[in-house]
Order: sequence, then structure tokens, then C-alpha cells
Amino acid sequence: MYWVDSALTRKNMYCGEEKIGTSYFNAREIELAEHLFEEMNAQVGTWKEEIPVDEWAKHPHLCHIDRHGTLPVAFITFYAAQKSQFDTKVFAGSSNTTEKRWNHLNIRVDTVDRFQGAESPIVIVSMVRSAPLGKGGQANLKRLLEQQAPSQKILVNSNANKDQVNIMPPHTGFAKSPNRVNVAFSRAQNLLIVLGNRWAWNGVKVNIKRDDGEKERFPYYKQLMNNTIRGGMLDGRNLL
Repeated sequence: MYWVDSALTRKNMYCGEEKIGTSYFNAREIELAEHLFEEMNAQVGTWKEEIPVDEWAKHPHLCHIDRHGTLPVAFITFYAAQKSQFDTKVFAGSSNTTEKRWNHLNIRVDTVDRFQGAESPIVIVSMVRSAPLGKGGQANLKRLLEQQAPSQKILVNSNANKDQVNIMPPHTGFAKSPNRVNVAFSRAQNLLIVLGNRWAWNGVKVNIKRDDGEKERFPYYKQLMNNTIRGGMLDGRNLL
């Protein structure tokens, strides 16, 4: 599992969410997913050329190649607007099967709810929510990042001083639901990649019910980032 931080561009511009109707999308996370699928497609193509077909069954990824010679992968999100924007940006509103953009991949794009019960060798989860900065926030952020790397010392969830920037945790029920979180993060057979603003999600708590019936607001994402991610935390600025 990898978490790719989508908070900043290479020019240290903050990447906030945008709203369509009652739903949300995040253009930065779509760009990052597009880049990752390009890399995956190239890698699968290289493997298929270098590894004999009779050895594919022993390969951790090629063993999942379907009858069309493509690797099933998925892009899922909690928000319908993100799914729609991904389809529009990446496939011109169509699908990978029609457009044949990535000839070694068979991409399913869906919401977390609709993906329930399904699996895929590789899953990218787009978290989307990234609250816009307050007045003067971008200028202050740029000033601070000229002096030091992003960290929890300068990117805080509340009560920022002059040498800090408030990154508000998302106010969302979707990703606070244990069932939806479980669906989103347990559908990958080989590789899970989460795209999200790490500084925002660090402050989100998930509502859980203990075996004794007690309810608790658990800092799930903070624990995930600090203890659970086996692949590592990646800065999206190093990718794109």
C-alpha cells in the first residue's frame, strides 16, 4: 500500500477540492492517477515482452492478465463528480475499452459504493476532499515552503499561528463510515494506492463501534499513515 500526497503541485501551489452540485472532485488527483496509469501501462508492456507467456502464471501481476491480454485495474472514489470528471478528462467521457488509451490495462472507474463486492489486482482510491485555504493561506504557505519542507509543524488542522497554515479536515460522512472505508481499502488483491491530501485527512476521525457497544471516534487515517502503510508515503510532487 502507498499513500500519494496530493496536497501540492511542484510549484508548491495548494490543490483544493471543487464542487459540482452536491458532489466534489479533485483535479490534482485525476492528474496523478492519469500519470500512474501511464506508468503501469508501460511497465505491464515491458513485462509482457520480457517474460515468456508460460511464466506469467508465476508473476504477481501478470498472473491476473485477462483473456484480452490486459491487466484489470480500478480507479474508485467516494464521489460521483470525481468519477465523472475522471471519465471526461481521461477518456473524453467514454471508457478505456472504447478509447484504447492504455492497451495493456483494463480500467474500471467507479464509486466506492458501486465497487462493493468487487476486487482488482491494482486499485487506486481517490479521497478527493481537500478544503480550500483561507484568505492569505496560499501566500503564507508559499513563504513557509521556501524555508522548509512540508510537515505537521507548519501544516496544522486548527489554531494556526503566523508560521503555520490551517489545513481543515474534510467534513464528510462518506469516508468516516467504517463500511465504506473497508470497501475502499480492501478491494486490491496486489497493490493499493491512495491519493489524498495527507495533511487534511490526518485530522479525520472514523466513527467505530467497539465489541462492548461503546462508540469511539478513532483517528483512523492518522494511524494508517503512521503505522499501516507498508509501501510508504509518497509526495505527489515527485511524480508530477
